[in-house]
Amino acid sequence: MRVGGTNARSLMALTVCWGLLSCIAVSCAKRGTISDISLPLSTRISTEGRFAVVSEPYVSLRDIPGSSGITVAHARRGDILSVKGKRLVPDGKTVVVWLDLGSGWVVESSVKLYSSESRAMNASRLIEADSPQTR
Repeated sequence: MRVGGTNARSLMALTVCWGLLSCIAVSCAKRGTISDISLPLSTRISTEGRFAVVSEPYVSLRDIPGSSGITVAHARRGDILSVKGKRLVPDGKTVVVWLDLGSGWVVESSVKLYSSESRAMNASRLIEADSPQTR
């Protein structure tokens, strides 16, 4: 009787091992890769409570996001502006992030974003102190 029990246990152990190996083989099989992710171009991303400090010497604020917008205002390095909105705009094969600063839209790469007005003010002071005009 003991020999029969041992064979049954061996068979059960072999079945369990076979099942585990099958699960591992299936879960580790190569699947299709993601080559390109397309995001909606009109998505608004929350920017509530953010402040932008202009990092470029001089920027044009436009009436609409994108290079086709008309210049409606200007800002200089160190200026602090409250961010009202954010929009993704297609530009050839890339997507450019534009920020609504209330008085116009500007490319995100020309400003630095901060979570509070006091942090933005500190950053502005540092930018102005490092500016060639103040040396």
